[in-house]
Amino acid sequence: MGCAPHGFKCSRFGCNRWAKPEYGGECETCYAGEHCRAPNCRRPYVAKGFCPAHRHRLRKGMDLSKPLKAHGEREGTLSAADPQGYLRIKIGGEWLSHHRYVMSQKLGRELLPSETVHHRNGNRHDNRIENLELRRGNHGPGQTVNDLVEYLVEFHRPLVYLELTRRGA
Repeated sequence: MGCAPHGFKCSRFGCNRWAKPEYGGECETCYAGEHCRAPNCRRPYVAKGFCPAHRHRLRKGMDLSKPLKAHGEREGTLSAADPQGYLRIKIGGEWLSHHRYVMSQKLGRELLPSETVHHRNGNRHDNRIENLELRRGNHGPGQTVNDLVEYLVEFHRPLVYLELTRRGA
């Protein structure tokens, strides 16, 4: 998306891309409206022209001009998923796996390196304690049949009922 140099920078505050005269002095990205419309924000927009943080502020009637805190500055901040798909949480200045943190809080102790935490329904973002199971050693991918049946009955009862009715069971 880089623009060829035309001798001047984009007129949008904070943007350092090369502008195109045919875009009214803005770069291709700003002209297409791909950035948040909040002042001084260079984040990509998600909804109604705002990044998630400014969209939240807009919905709550908060000041859009106040600077945003950098992601992860606050204690207890959940991060986006790591490369393996697990959520992380910042505790005591250190990033931890959220599912392991939840299980250690439930047990009242730190987990041993040989202990793993299994997501019973297979959803790595579902860190409710009732979905987590402590295991010794690596447990590999997948769910047990009993875990899958329990998940379907708990969260998809109408579909289970329809399928059982269709099958005459």
